[in-house]
Amino acid sequence: MGRIAKQNILHHELDKSVCLFDDPRFRFVPRRTVAFIDRSAPHLRSLARDHGGFEAPMRSARPVDPLPAFTVQYPSFRARAPLRTATGWKVRMQMSVEIGIPAAPVQVRLGHSPDSDDAFMFYGLASNEVDGEGLQFEHVLRDIQTLNEWAQEGRLEFTAISVHAYAYVSDKYAILSHGASMGDGYGPMVVVKDPMLPSGLPNVRIAIPGLMTSAYLALSLYLNQPYEYVVMPFDKIMEAVADGTVQAGLIIHEGQLTHESLGLYNILDLGKWWKEQTGLPLPLGVNAIRKDLPTDVQLRASRALKASIMYSLAHRESALKHAMQYAGDMDSQTADQFVGMYVNDWTVNMGDAGRKSIQMFLDMAAKRGLIPGIGPVEFVE
Repeated sequence: MGRIAKQNILHHELDKSVCLFDDPRFRFVPRRTVAFIDRSAPHLRSLARDHGGFEAPMRSARPVDPLPAFTVQYPSFRARAPLRTATGWKVRMQMSVEIGIPAAPVQVRLGHSPDSDDAFMFYGLASNEVDGEGLQFEHVLRDIQTLNEWAQEGRLEFTAISVHAYAYVSDKYAILSHGASMGDGYGPMVVVKDPMLPSGLPNVRIAIPGLMTSAYLALSLYLNQPYEYVVMPFDKIMEAVADGTVQAGLIIHEGQLTHESLGLYNILDLGKWWKEQTGLPLPLGVNAIRKDLPTDVQLRASRALKASIMYSLAHRESALKHAMQYAGDMDSQTADQFVGMYVNDWTVNMGDAGRKSIQMFLDMAAKRGLIPGIGPVEFVE
């Protein structure tokens, strides 16, 4: 702004500011001013007209700065007669105006897991096919356990986390209404090699995918009593059940679709159980944003995420091709089915039902002493 302030704009005291624009690509400096209008930037003049102002009359002047400047006046204010100077025409305006110049993008680190459903969801942003709302996203790919741990430190501005983990980071993060993974009548499963009833699970050793996963919290709510477990990487659990290392395994991700290929039996679907109990989808994963960020940055990030999800759903073939890089051994048909389970209308916007389910899930767990109580969950639309 230094050269513009010196060469283009004479600043005066301002007693009142008039806000003309909402466009996040510009930062605004309210001034009562004498200014050049740079006619080399017609898109700015168009933007001004679109917001109800008009361009003050003056001749074209040679631009003196590579950053375009513009001045907009509401019709209720009077522009004084232009003055000719050695460098061009100036116009003297007695008015409150906004002077906009392109703002540097705000850097936002975005953490998500290298899984096919997350890759699909963020395709629009990763491919730069959607407007970033003036934000420059740096994609940080880590497994969900790492992202949950980092969230406790507040390391990333914007991150995917388990709903379970939110109980431990609610002082730092708010949940975005877009980007949730919810199991609507389906979800994490307990699988076994030898058929048994779910009532027998407290008597066997169960492999779980992580202590901060929503799947583990949902299983604990279901059993409502102590049980023996061992933590394993999620992609090793089915093998451990199949070879007898553990008697039962809590599976997430594509294992919900492929467990039968290893001769395993599904004896408990926690998404189905939650739906029967509450009539709501089981909340599993969400995207969260740091609460210390400016409100407008939080809202812009939320809009950009929603736009990315909608773009991916509208361009399913190209988004799925991108997601297949992270699908491991899954064939495209299975990957498409899995993505459809967890990137859908609930992901575009969880709505009141989704917010209610998250609150109920966390409140129930807190009441049973499984997590600390956090009170009302904070959401960003």
